[in-house]
Amino acid sequence: MGIADLIEIEQEVGLHTLPRDFALPTTRAVLPDQGEMQPAKNSSFLPSEKLSPQIDIELQGRLKAAEKDLEHIRTSYIHSTLSYTPIGPLSFVQNPVETGEYECREGSSGINTGRHALKIGYLRSHAFIEQEKLLDSLIKAAESIQSHGSQNIQMSRKELVTKIEASITHLNSFRQGEWEHQRIQPEPEQSQLPAPSSRFWVDTCAPFFYLADILEPDCVFI
Repeated sequence: MGIADLIEIEQEVGLHTLPRDFALPTTRAVLPDQGEMQPAKNSSFLPSEKLSPQIDIELQGRLKAAEKDLEHIRTSYIHSTLSYTPIGPLSFVQNPVETGEYECREGSSGINTGRHALKIGYLRSHAFIEQEKLLDSLIKAAESIQSHGSQNIQMSRKELVTKIEASITHLNSFRQGEWEHQRIQPEPEQSQLPAPSSRFWVDTCAPFFYLADILEPDCVFI
């Protein structure tokens, strides 16, 4: 029996066959090749390159400590700028009239040194020197904080240092203005000892201290 006879018999019994050249789809699922099954390699997903849990916890602790230290310095800076305003006249060690013009680029070896140093023992000069010391300590403390690679900490530290430097520049400008004013218009010599009617003030808190300086400008700091 040939192929033609088989086709004729199938048609008689009602069977419909597909063309001989038609390929049935396989019932086996076609799996992707090995290259498609694996995700693209990325160093951030490789377990071997991730920080160990212990190292990650330690780093997070260092970052939080650095942020806390910066915030503490920032708070101290804001408090210092709000609680102090330079008030003249300042009392210089050297006489501005005899010494000459103010030298802006003078190299200084420390706080309140050089030709523009202030006399110690006068309230306004003392407050000015203390503010200089405080700002200098704050800027050194901010610069000593390590960022541990954090850009946020680096930016916050830079911003804070810039603000403190601006306050120091403001103090230097005030000192220069006082110097030039006294050089052109000499102030009467201030006595370090208070007059008999003057009162002594004790430095118990910063706001009260500066208020005392305003009310009793000739009193002596003790």
